[in-house]
Amino acid sequence: MPYDFILMRLPRPTQPGLEPLSNGPQPILRGQITQVLSGLPGVQPSANGAYYTADPPGGPHIEIHLDPKATVEFVAVEFDRYDAQADYTAARVVVDQLCEGLRLTITDDPDIASLPPDDEPGGGGLFGR
Repeated sequence: MPYDFILMRLPRPTQPGLEPLSNGPQPILRGQITQVLSGLPGVQPSANGAYYTADPPGGPHIEIHLDPKATVEFVAVEFDRYDAQADYTAARVVVDQLCEGLRLTITDDPDIASLPPDDEPGGGGLFGR
């Protein structure tokens, strides 16, 4: 699909001595993902179980894909149209619910206006790449 959000669980500030071993993406347990997704209204697993879908009324078709590796490090939320801000907003509602339920951070957002100025394209990308 042409538009997507990438969500990752990144380390959050914590007490000294409790820092994670790595500053990179932290694993997201598949059981947690299933639990959160099953609680989101309108989100259904696909027929083959490879991804999840949502079709908000009047909004775009949304697909939620998990990192295919055994240890999930990212979730991609894709949507098929961005004709109006309402399409973005409908997808963003699902993204925000995922972020809240799984403590995820948006690392890639298709709406350039939603990014802070220091995060705009050309800034080296995720982890300076």
